[in-house]
Formats: sequence, structure tokens, C-alpha cells
Amino acid sequence: EGVGSTIEDLRIAGIHIWMLTGDKIETAINIGIAANLIDNYAEQFIYTEELQVNPDELMKKLDSDILKIENALNLPHFDFDQYQKYNNDTSESTSESSSSFWKKIPFIRLCKLKNHTLGLDRESYKKLTHSSNHVLIVDGTVIDTFLDKRFEMKFFYLADKCTCVICGRISPYQKGAIVTSANRLLKKITLAIGDGANDRNMINRANIGVGIRG
Repeated sequence: EGVGSTIEDLRIAGIHIWMLTGDKIETAINIGIAANLIDNYAEQFIYTEELQVNPDELMKKLDSDILKIENALNLPHFDFDQYQKYNNDTSESTSESSSSFWKKIPFIRLCKLKNHTLGLDRESYKKLTHSSNHVLIVDGTVIDTFLDKRFEMKFFYLADKCTCVICGRISPYQKGAIVTSANRLLKKITLAIGDGANDRNMINRANIGVGIRG
């Protein structure tokens, strides 16, 4: 009771929501609809088990979806190759501190370029997000590939632009790995909430972990 409206309030406040579940994708999508994570206006970027077979095709789809969401949100295209070159060049410099490095790289700054909806009432928020509501839906078989160094930056870039992320058939290890990678790449405060033993890894790795009993 009240879950849908609560989640909507969190999104209005600018809190980015991920749902990580062991349920299959179809069930996860139904839960997302019931919990108000997915509405009738949402464009869905779906990554199913079939894409795991061909990494090159997976990369093509990832690149295509990134272009789609950049165009939809009117964002400048992010040059990942240029970022990698900057990353490599900067990492070779021993005189530059880690903190100043993260302040300079464009990846983190661009990940924060969103429509700021803080302070809007619910109806105004709905009108604003109808044209920019994107949901990323990923099967657990694809997550391992997305957490690989070749894919992880693009995956988290796309995920950060979406209204919410839903991952189905996720293992306890994958839950923790996603939180760890999000902390490292996005540099945001993470809150993990779970009600089972399979959520322990995720809860422990988040900046704030909440376990629900009963």
C-alpha cells in the first residue's frame, strides 16, 4: 500500500532507483509496473539473454541506445574513446591526486546532466517526464558482460540517464558487484534496501545499507 506514490515521490526528489531481483525479467517488469517504476510513456531499453551470445551485437545495441537517450534528453554526445585516452594519460601522471583527477574527467560531470525535478509537484513532474521517461531492463546473464571493463562505462552512463533500472535474474554476487561499480564510476551515495539473505552482499557494499526483517 502506497508503494507507487512513495517511489514517485523519491523520483521527484531526484533519487535514482534500481530494482535488483532474482525474479525472471517478465516478473520483474510486472513488479516495476505495479510499483510505478514503469508507466505507459516509458521507452524501454531491454537487454535479454539472447544478446549475451554476441558481444559485438550487444555493444552495437548499447551504442545505439546511448545515442537515442542523448537525443531524447538533448545531451551532447559523450566521446568514450576520448575519455579513455584522457584516463590513460592522466593515470600516468604521478603528480596529480586522485581527487583532482575525478573532478576533471567529463564522464562524471555528464552523468549528472539531468532534468532537475526537485521541488515540482506530482502533476508537473508527470508532464515533464512524459517525454523523457526511459527504463533500462537487463537480464542477469547480460550483467556479467556489462560489468566487464569493455562495457561497464557505457552501461552505467546509459543507466544513469534512465528514469530507473530493472535487473532480473540477478545473483547475490551480482547485486553487490553492481553497487560497487556504481560507487566507483558514478561517485554517488548509494542506498541498498533488502529483506533477504541474498541481499546481504548488496547491503554491505552500499554507502547506506538497510535490512528489513519480518
